[in-house]
Parts: sequence; structure tokens; C-alpha cells
Amino acid sequence: PSVCAAVGDALHTLLRERVNVTGCGRTDAGVHALRYSFHFDTAAAFDRRRFLAGLNALLPDTVAALGVDPVPDAFHARYSALGKSYIYKIWNAPYMDPFLRGRAYHCPGPLDLSSMREAARAFLGAHDFRAFMASGSSVTDTVREIFRLDAAADGPLVTVFVAGSGFLYRMVRSIAGTLLDTARGRISPQAVPALIQNGDRSAVGMTLPACGLYFNEAYYEKEQIDKLLISPH
Repeated sequence: PSVCAAVGDALHTLLRERVNVTGCGRTDAGVHALRYSFHFDTAAAFDRRRFLAGLNALLPDTVAALGVDPVPDAFHARYSALGKSYIYKIWNAPYMDPFLRGRAYHCPGPLDLSSMREAARAFLGAHDFRAFMASGSSVTDTVREIFRLDAAADGPLVTVFVAGSGFLYRMVRSIAGTLLDTARGRISPQAVPALIQNGDRSAVGMTLPACGLYFNEAYYEKEQIDKLLISPH
């Protein structure tokens, strides 16, 4: 089941018309979303506060609508986005937190966060990320720009935050896996620039499971991107 399908069914009941719901992107099964955007067209007039309450009453417990706003006719949830961000969560402790099972990747061994952060700097800027794209994608232009890539720890919970112009198929999970391998000492942080440049998928880190990945937000205003920008130097 998808978020768009759930919202579409709820809108059908609420508006008494079938509307086409277009999301801001696609994610694999098992991936979570914090602020997922979509658009739809309708001629119906409604009070936004009451509409939002009615929509949430019809949505399943796994989905909550945070807001609804009118947009220009030319707006497109996916193609109007100037950038997107994701979060990957890693539980770094000997035993998995049962409350995070299915919500984070379990890594019981020691991690060097400083190595992870050093490696993250190599990803900033525009690069050809073909080495971090999973097979099965028909995309031919594999150049993307990374605005920001951070790794932070709150106790045993390690969070990787990445924002960019766009992402290839399973690219974020592959980047997170490469950063994790540098933290485990399997890949040298100094080797990461060459891994990106060489484009050899077999040389980069593992693609981490979907359970730890969260779609964070789509950005539609340049000011939002400006706040994220970090110099590659």
C-alpha cells in the first residue's frame, strides 16, 4: 500500500469525485516519510480546516495529513521541487531497541563518527553518482548535486541527513552504507572521492535496508535550499 493510494481513496470519499493524486517522488516498500508532498486538482470549494480534519478522519492510522494549501495551476509536486532530503537511522548498540525495530538499521559494532563525517564531505557538490545507483533503473543522466550531508549521534542512535537536487534509485541507502563502512573501518574516508569518481558500484558500501530510510521533505523555495547549502570546501 502506498501513501498516494491511501490519500486518493480518502479524497474520493471526502470530495465525492475521483481525483488523481501525484506524489513528490517514489520510494521502495518499507521506506518511511515525514513530510511527503502531493498535489491534486479539484473544482470543489471547501474550508481548509474542516477539509484537513475530514481527510485525517478518513486516512488509515499509518498516514496523517499535516496541511493543505492552494497552489498555482502549473505546480507539480515532483517536478516543481528544487531539492529533497532524506534521513537514515542507525541503531548502534549491542542489542536492537524493540521500539525501533522496522524503523532503524541495527549495527552492533563500534563506529567512528569522525570518519563518517570526513567521508561525507566528499559527496558535497555535483558529481556523477552512477556507482551509487542500484541496477534496474532506466535513468541515463546520473549527475546529481548534494547540498548537505551530515552524520550525528544522539546516544546510540546515529542519524545521516542528506539533501540534494535529486537522487538516483537507492542512492541514499548506498551512500549511507558507504558512510557506515567508513565508520566501521572497512573503507578509508580518504578513498571515498576516488570511489565516486571511478563509478564502480562493486567498490562502494552496501545498500542498507529500507527500514532505516525516511523521506524527510521536498523543497519548493530557493530560500529553503540556501539554508541547506554547505560549501564542499
